[in-house]
Amino acid sequence: MRINGFVMAFLLLLCVKNISAQRFGAGAVVGVNMSQIAGDEMAGFDKFGVVTGLHGTANLVEKLDLNVEFLYSVRGSRPGVFNPSIDPDINITLKYLDLPVYVTYNDWYDEEKGYHKAYLLGGFSYGRLLDVTTSDNFHDGEGDLDTLVEFFSENDFSWLIGFGFRLHKRFEIQFRYTSSINLLLDAEKHDLNTFSLRTFFITLRGEYIF
Repeated sequence: MRINGFVMAFLLLLCVKNISAQRFGAGAVVGVNMSQIAGDEMAGFDKFGVVTGLHGTANLVEKLDLNVEFLYSVRGSRPGVFNPSIDPDINITLKYLDLPVYVTYNDWYDEEKGYHKAYLLGGFSYGRLLDVTTSDNFHDGEGDLDTLVEFFSENDFSWLIGFGFRLHKRFEIQFRYTSSINLLLDAEKHDLNTFSLRTFFITLRGEYIF
């Protein structure tokens, strides 16, 4: 199973950390996703959900690190936070196990403190859908999302970019944008008379480095 392979690789990275602290590192992550779904007839990053998990990193060459994460991530869509009456009465909650793999380019080295204070990142992520909750009081018939959950893809492949700042050698904050490559709901594939759905989200998070 694909997830088991990623989990084994992540655990191996955490174990190797103890062998060479200068080349390998690990940390704990907690933050918030602000997400939306293209095709749900709403706009805005109004769905808030928790993201938390573990992060492993390996230094490849000077300034360049390889990163692997094991995350629980909640995203979806909902009516606008400030003007909910304007949007359709639809609420979608998606719970994922995410396995991002990405590289970071580190810069702004602080010689006194001994670490880089900023970085850029880019990479890809695989997500496995764990649970779906929908409440659609807007559509009727074939477009009712409550009846379309069975057609939602269990696998999510995404690309991601972002940046981060290290406030301390053991604490950093990160801003990340993630967009799905494949569709959450492929209307054409399943011959459905509705819009296809694609997820994307912004993440703001903090990390404690062990």
